[in-house]
Amino acid sequence: MEGARKEAVKRYYPAFLDLEGRTAVVIGSGPAAERKARQLVRYGADVTVIGVDPSDSLIEAESDGHVVVEDRDYVRGDLAGATLVVCLVDDPETQQAVFGEAHSEGALVTVADNPALSSFIVPGVVHREPLQIAISTGGVAPQLAKRVRRRLSGQFGPAWSIFARLVGEVRAIGMERLPDAEAVDVLLEALLDSDAVERIESGEELSAEALYEAYAPEVDHGR
Repeated sequence: MEGARKEAVKRYYPAFLDLEGRTAVVIGSGPAAERKARQLVRYGADVTVIGVDPSDSLIEAESDGHVVVEDRDYVRGDLAGATLVVCLVDDPETQQAVFGEAHSEGALVTVADNPALSSFIVPGVVHREPLQIAISTGGVAPQLAKRVRRRLSGQFGPAWSIFARLVGEVRAIGMERLPDAEAVDVLLEALLDSDAVERIESGEELSAEALYEAYAPEVDHGR
């Protein structure tokens, strides 16, 4: 409607967190809690899941030493030492309590479907490790974020994971053998403009050494 007041869209600072060895707590149970716990384990966090009637898969993950599972409701004190907290329960009182304790502990917290009680939101991610592409609309249009993630998943297929690793290896070789950062940049730009991804997609096995030899710039070593 013309003249209607436009609500300000909250702006989130995009960042990738190093969770290796840090404590992450998931409050809740069911498939969503299991999925979040496994994601956090994947990134090296020490994960505790607190929720009534945990799934068999979570209990199995605990027996494997991947997570700690506590079959009970959240109580204050559960977030001591936490770096990151994910709250998946629907109860408003619990949500408020989790947010308050996380804030007092200096922990990042996200409460499902409640941005007002969240210090961060989880983006949609296309995983092509070491390449990761994160997508977010700041919570205002999650369906759009999902659509963009699906499109990018098709555009950046599994070959990009292999290519990203090769680019890192070629860069390391270049930093060791080339005289300066400018020469390394020339090398990498040539590699990125090449047909290496298409060759990987066709099944060709490429090595970092061969790619370096193919795209390294000619440099004057003063000899």
